[in-house]
Amino acid sequence: MNQIKYEMLSELLTESGEPQISTTDPDSRSLLIQGQVVEVCYNTQTAVDDKHKLVVATHTINRNDRNALSAIALEAKKI
Repeated sequence: MNQIKYEMLSELLTESGEPQISTTDPDSRSLLIQGQVVEVCYNTQTAVDDKHKLVVATHTINRNDRNALSAIALEAKKI
């Protein structure tokens, strides 16, 4: 029973081209939060206009914050 389940998950992983798959929420991924702490979650980046206090850009990503700032900052500057 477990072997069939894992074979199906392996096929889904191969077809998706993603490096990982979540069995509870297909859109979430395991992210390194701090040190060795890993959580299955989403990471959302938001840019706000300083003058009007309005949200100008959002990204929901499947990676940690370390390399996420530049993409949202460039998009916000463009807008």
